[in-house]
Amino acid sequence: CRLPEALFERLLCQTAIRCEEATNEAWLFHGRIVEMVDGWTLTMADTEENQEEYPQMKSQKPGCGFPMARMIGLFSLATGAINHFAIGPYTGKQTGETSLLRSIFDRLLRGRILLADRYYASFWLLAEGERRGIDLVARAHHLRKIDFRRGLRLGYLDQLVLYPKPQRPKWMSEDEYAQYPDSIFVRHLKYKVTQKGFRTREITLATTLLDADIYTAEELADLYSRRWLVELHIRSLKTQMQMDHLRCKSPQMVRKEIHCHMIGYNLVRCAMLASALKFGLFPTRLSFTGAMQAIEEFASSLRLGSIHPQQQWANLLEVISELTVGNRPGRQEKREIKRRAKNYKLMQCPRNPNRNRYATAA
Repeated sequence: CRLPEALFERLLCQTAIRCEEATNEAWLFHGRIVEMVDGWTLTMADTEENQEEYPQMKSQKPGCGFPMARMIGLFSLATGAINHFAIGPYTGKQTGETSLLRSIFDRLLRGRILLADRYYASFWLLAEGERRGIDLVARAHHLRKIDFRRGLRLGYLDQLVLYPKPQRPKWMSEDEYAQYPDSIFVRHLKYKVTQKGFRTREITLATTLLDADIYTAEELADLYSRRWLVELHIRSLKTQMQMDHLRCKSPQMVRKEIHCHMIGYNLVRCAMLASALKFGLFPTRLSFTGAMQAIEEFASSLRLGSIHPQQQWANLLEVISELTVGNRPGRQEKREIKRRAKNYKLMQCPRNPNRNRYATAA
């Protein structure tokens, strides 16, 4: 493919904008757009070019693994569309999820809310969001000791505390370090999650939404419970869109292949949004897999030309509206796979160019 990489970036941006333009006001959080961030990994064809830019895991011998890349994506909570993403090597300096997020932080528009897990609740991201007018809602970092007997009390297990600026990390320059404030205000709140058949769990959130009268603890707890949707969106990309292992043999083509998967993903989301708006539904209650299968059938019937395209489009939206998923809040499942692995040994040394070395002489 000789098309420039910038063209694919522009197409992905346009599909994300079209999805955002169709957003219903009822799907927002206090009239604000919420974006979810999370990371994942993928593998690609084992070529020298891919290995040079996205090396395989160091624990694997050369020729016995696949090039691996780390990615993060920004998904819209209201529409499920992916707005931006970043990709980098799996290991090495500045290749973590927070580093990738900082590389695309300037693409987040002022006034938005970023929903993330505890890995992103660091001083640097909280302060960066405050500088750019972006609020963060995340689970409190597991290394931070939180004492609700201190700070300004906003309610029961709801407090306002001061985060002092840590020492300058090695990856940050002195000029960048000087741009951050000496301290920031952060709100902590703790709530319990009760589910029948499971032990009661306590979750502590850290957020820059400081006004407890506007953003109540119950609303923030409900907002964070919807963060699980980003895991489902990533699963749709890796499983339904088959983006778990890429086939292209050069890094440039790999990135184009990723863009094509995400453009197709957003186009499916556009059809789901059109169906949700027409029948008064929430997009999160519609099945992505069912919508994708319905679109494939729609494309087949469109090629036959037996029905008028407008009638086919109306039928497609009606079919998508009927393919709903259950509302199962608090659902928990182990990370298990149903398909059994084949009983073959793992490769411990690279393949010999002489592939017939075990053949007996005639």
